[in-house]
Amino acid sequence: MTAPGHGGSPSIAAPDYWWYRARADLLETALRDLVEGAGTALDLGSADGPSAGWFRQAAARVVSLDIDPRGLGADGVCASALALPFADHTFEAVAAFDVIEHCAPEAEALAEVRRVLRPGGAS
Repeated sequence: MTAPGHGGSPSIAAPDYWWYRARADLLETALRDLVEGAGTALDLGSADGPSAGWFRQAAARVVSLDIDPRGLGADGVCASALALPFADHTFEAVAAFDVIEHCAPEAEALAEVRRVLRPGGAS
């Protein structure tokens, strides 16, 4: 069951759809070097697994968070990007693929990402 008013990520139902695979390849090509070797990273919106599988491989430890629990593993965190349940400066890298534009207000979600990202971290 998803959070009220949230339809969840369509990629959960069709992870092998060509666009999800191509998009993941593009994101990895453009961003992997920024994430590679990060100690602790946050995969914000992680129910969109097809887009961020490479992200989870690039960092030593990845915390998964999504408002939609369907894509989360047993150790995932079900929460909102508008109120991240983590201390300041927790993560060396934060991924938020197809997340921020779905948050209102967007500035609040971006402020939360900035808050949990360590100075000099990658987002």
